[in-house]
Amino acid sequence: MTITFSCPHCGCQIRVSESAAGHIAKCAECHKPVEVPPPESTDAIREYDEPSALQGRLVACPKCGYQVTREAYACTNCGRRLKRLPVKWVAIWLAWLFGITALVAVVFLVIRAIVSPVR
Repeated sequence: MTITFSCPHCGCQIRVSESAAGHIAKCAECHKPVEVPPPESTDAIREYDEPSALQGRLVACPKCGYQVTREAYACTNCGRRLKRLPVKWVAIWLAWLFGITALVAVVFLVIRAIVSPVR
């Protein structure tokens, strides 16, 4: 692999081998000594090139083909439902709905008692 950098004196592009990192080289244009910088870190690039831990957990959405995790309930691209909600969430949703309905009924009865007094 090669390291490409600019001469700080004249701006000329210099290419040297990776083994020259940290050593002194001469610029081909201005012939002044320049320190060869360390090679750029490619860890971030390699991290995405290598198969990640998600690779085995991804599935394609049947509608749009977008890659989503197996645990996803809906596609993040098109919104298609991939799984049903677990029974626990359905029970929580029904309890919440029942609670709201009961609250509305109580408020209605209180307002009715205030507006129309008992005869």
